[in-house]
Amino acid sequence: MYVIGVARNGSSSGKRMLGLRVVGESGGKVGNGRVSIRFAVAYPLWVLTALRFLYHASISGSVFPFEQHAIVACCVIQTCVTIASLVMMWTRADRKTLHDLAAGTIVIRDESDGLYRRRRMKVRK
Repeated sequence: MYVIGVARNGSSSGKRMLGLRVVGESGGKVGNGRVSIRFAVAYPLWVLTALRFLYHASISGSVFPFEQHAIVACCVIQTCVTIASLVMMWTRADRKTLHDLAAGTIVIRDESDGLYRRRRMKVRK
């Protein structure tokens, strides 16, 4: 759902509320490929968990025999990626995160949408 929404109009529901949009480095629309890369790098826990579900479902017909160490490893990887992305966002001049660099995207303020536009409209009245 996230991939389709961002690939179609450049923003998820949360980004739309905040008046943000994802675009390619050249300013154009991002396609399904770039958004998929961005999602896979930003949310490895979801991707790894989904792959484990698929693996166990194909081997045993059940999706629940998770080993505890695998769940812990996925959580550690997700935490490291999140911390690295936050540090990059706070320290880089262009505010690009790990998933933006991997996918070749940037997040821009979309002044035509979201809370930013509503705040400006209230101030003008």
